Amino acid sequence: AGRFGSSAPDGTPSPRASSDALARYLRDVRDWAGADEVVFWRWDTTRRALVATAWSTADADAPRFVSEEWLPVVSWATEERLVHVDRESAAPRLGVSPVEWGVTSIGALSIARGGDGMRVSRDDLRLWLPRYASHVASLADLDEDREAAARQTRHAQALLAASREFPASRTIPELATSLFRIAMVITSAKRAALVRWFPDEGRGAVVCATAEH
Repeated sequence: AGRFGSSAPDGTPSPRASSDALARYLRDVRDWAGADEVVFWRWDTTRRALVATAWSTADADAPRFVSEEWLPVVSWATEERLVHVDRESAAPRLGVSPVEWGVTSIGALSIARGGDGMRVSRDDLRLWLPRYASHVASLADLDEDREAAARQTRHAQALLAASREFPASRTIPELATSLFRIAMVITSAKRAALVRWFPDEGRGAVVCATAEH
C-alpha cells in the first residue's frame, strides 16, 4: 500500500475534497465492505486524467491504495463505463464502478483491500457498487452547488464593497488599488495590472500593478 494521487504524468495529487459528508460516506462504504480504502476518482478534463478527489482514510498522508497495480484497472473501468470486480484471489481485492451524473461519466468509485481481500462476496460487490457510486455522484453534485453558492456570496460581497469604494477613489492609483482588490477576490488571482490599451497602435501600457506582479 502507498500514496496515490493522479494518473497525470507529473504525479501531482489532487487536493482532498472539501465535503466532510462525502468523506464520511466513503468511510461507511469501506466499513461495509471490510476494505482498506474507498476512493472517489474524478475525471480532470484539463489534465485528461483520473484524480483522487476524496478517500476514506482519515490520515490524508497514508491512503491505502496500490497505485501501480490498481489504477490502470480503475481507468479502464471508467472509460468502458463497466463495473469491475477482480477474480485474482479467493475474496475480492478490488471493485470499481463508474460514477455517472445523468448520462455523463464524471469518474469512478473504487473499493480495495490488500492481503486476503474483502469480507463481502463478489456478487454483493457487483450489486451494491453502482448504488454507492450513484450516491457519491449526488453528494459530489451537492458539494459543487455549495461551492458555487459560496463563490456567488463572495462575488456579491466584493461588488458591494466596490460600489462603496470606487466613488471614494480620487486618483488612478487609489481606484486601481480598489479594483485590484475586488478583482482578486472574485477571480482568486494572485496579481493584477491595469493596462491602458491603444487600439490604433496595437499596444498597451501598464498604468498600475500590484507590488507582486
